[in-house]
Amino acid sequence: MAGAASPGFAINSATDNPEEAERFLEFLASEEGIRLYQEATGAVTTTSNYEPELDPALDIVFEHVVEGEIYLPTISWPRHEDALRVEQVAKVQEMVMGQISPADVADALDRKLAELDG
Repeated sequence: MAGAASPGFAINSATDNPEEAERFLEFLASEEGIRLYQEATGAVTTTSNYEPELDPALDIVFEHVVEGEIYLPTISWPRHEDALRVEQVAKVQEMVMGQISPADVADALDRKLAELDG
């Protein structure tokens, strides 16, 4: 399972319609707005005012994620984030196909980081 922090929404300072934009953001943050967003995207939302129905495939990892036992913060690696993410996705795909082990994924990321640090 891959994921990232929730997307940020903002109002462009050059907008001709700041009040309307603010009302739209308020709607997006409402229970109805979050529900519509989650249903349309299938995203796992992290909000306090709406609890989505998650895909049953997530049941096996849900409690572990909530408890902080599974965490791979690929969006906040301190360096070479873009290149490492490409490598990580490729290696996880190989692991899912049974071609390499989880330890091989970690080793590949370590090698890629060393290469990039050069």
